[in-house]
Amino acid sequence: MSRENLHSPSQTTNYTVCALCFLYAIGIALFLSGPLDAETVTYRLEVDNTWS
Repeated sequence: MSRENLHSPSQTTNYTVCALCFLYAIGIALFLSGPLDAETVTYRLEVDNTWS
């Protein structure tokens, strides 16, 4: 049990760090794309038109 208890928290912390970094990157991306909402919307519309 001691080995499992020592092994599982490391995986949990790794997953938590990855999740926090992922959310942090998304937050930065949304913050940087905030002033460019019009351009991103038109870009998404163009991409949707090309795919459709």
